[in-house]
Amino acid sequence: MQGLTSRARRVVAGIALAGLAGLGSVLTSLRAVPRAQELPGAGLVASFAAYGLVVWMLVAALGGVVLRGRRRVVAVGVALALAAWHAAWIAPYYRADDRPLTGPRVTILSVNVLGGAADPDALTRAAQDADVVVLLEYDRSTEAALAGRGWAERFPYHVGRVGAWAEGSVIFARRPLRLVRTLPTQFGTYLAVVDPGQASSFGLLAGHPVNPPISRTGWLREARLMTDEAATYAGARLVVIGDLNSTPDHVTIRRMRDEAGLRDAADEAGAGWLRTYPADRAYVPALLGLDQTLLRGEVYAESVETVRVPGSDHLGIRAVLRVG
Repeated sequence: MQGLTSRARRVVAGIALAGLAGLGSVLTSLRAVPRAQELPGAGLVASFAAYGLVVWMLVAALGGVVLRGRRRVVAVGVALALAAWHAAWIAPYYRADDRPLTGPRVTILSVNVLGGAADPDALTRAAQDADVVVLLEYDRSTEAALAGRGWAERFPYHVGRVGAWAEGSVIFARRPLRLVRTLPTQFGTYLAVVDPGQASSFGLLAGHPVNPPISRTGWLREARLMTDEAATYAGARLVVIGDLNSTPDHVTIRRMRDEAGLRDAADEAGAGWLRTYPADRAYVPALLGLDQTLLRGEVYAESVETVRVPGSDHLGIRAVLRVG
């Protein structure tokens, strides 16, 4: 602010402080009152709720410089308390559950291939050790590219369909698959059983609901479809995975976890606050955790990590699970 008077600098800093406090209040409110996310535009803003931690830390720092006396003490104290509240929501993701892991190991990879833009060679390498692969936004060009790289032999079982650009989804597996149901979402979402009839079988709900900018009502409706499907699935084990177009803070995911009794695999494995989107910006890191893995029953997370496949606008998710 070179060239401004001392008074002008204080005014500018005060405006910045008020703006940050207002933004922090919105982010905290949307995280604390999830139903408010159903309001127009709120779902998109709530995508950034986790960054309330950063915003309130900036408020504390700027308030300590701009304000004086009792106002400074109160403002900084409140800002730090709210930052701590946000930190408490995120901290469990960095501490693995204390549970001995036994049973067969299953690796599931989920990648949004961006309608054929993902590099098929990198995708094939990423899937090398996977037992099950979920590909979203699966189009004819991706189908042809993977067919030429031996995916039919590598993964002899599959369900799903090719679609135009974002509409297609498919599940590939080394193990037998049985399709249970195709959900009526705009993009492909499927419920299947992996290893049907076996003691190690589990349900797999692989999804790609629409995002809030495409349709607020569609986002809520398709998340409700997935929630109801997960809640009514009668099998002993269930894995929900995909580009869910919601972060862990979103009302859609929180309802799904609560109503269907699902656990967050990244939380369970202590994988940290994973962010997967955007992944195709040269100078912008992934900011939002839209790709997730949720679990129910006797299936537990050993590790969860992101996977970069050049060409995709999402980082993929690789979940190593123990069944049993």
